Amino acid sequence: QEVPDREDFDFILHSSADTAPNPELHSTSWYESVTWTTQDQKPREIAIHFVKHDEMLQHPEDTLLMIEGGTLKQIWKLSKRFKCVIPVRSTEDDLELLDLSAPFLIQRNVKYYGCKQCSTPKPMKNLSSIAAEQQPSWEPTEIAQVLGIELLRYVFIMKFTLVDETGALNAYLFD
Repeated sequence: QEVPDREDFDFILHSSADTAPNPELHSTSWYESVTWTTQDQKPREIAIHFVKHDEMLQHPEDTLLMIEGGTLKQIWKLSKRFKCVIPVRSTEDDLELLDLSAPFLIQRNVKYYGCKQCSTPKPMKNLSSIAAEQQPSWEPTEIAQVLGIELLRYVFIMKFTLVDETGALNAYLFD
C-alpha cells in the first residue's frame, strides 16, 4: 500500500477540518481539551485533546495529544514539542481516527501508518487504558494495538530495466 505524500496528507486534513469539533466530546475523564478558531480567510475551529495520566497533564515530552481540524504545519509543530500526535475527527459520540490513508500517529519526524485492509479501527476511548497504566510509554505498537490498527512496514522496492542487444527486461528488487 502506498503512503500519501505531503500534499495528499494535507488534503485529508483539510477535508476532515470541514466538520467542526463536537463540543460534547471535550474534556472527558481521560483528556483535557482546548479549542480556538483560526483567523484565516475561511475560519476553522481547532481542538486539541491532551491525554491525562492520573487525572493530571504530563510534561510535553511525555504527552500524547489528539488534534481535530489542524493543518499539516500545525501538526508538525506539535509533533516537535509533544511525544505523540494523533489526527482525529469528531463523531456524534466519540473521537475517531482519520482515513487510514493518512498517518494515524506522528512521533517527532516519524509517521506511522495503518493497513486499510487488515485494520479494524476502534474508538479513541480505548487509549484511556494506556493512560491508566503506571508509566504510560506511548509506544507506537501499543497505541496501534489498542486502536485496532495493523501497522504498515516500510518495504524497499526498486524497478529497473536491463537492456542488451536481444531486448529489454523489466526487473524488480523487492524487500
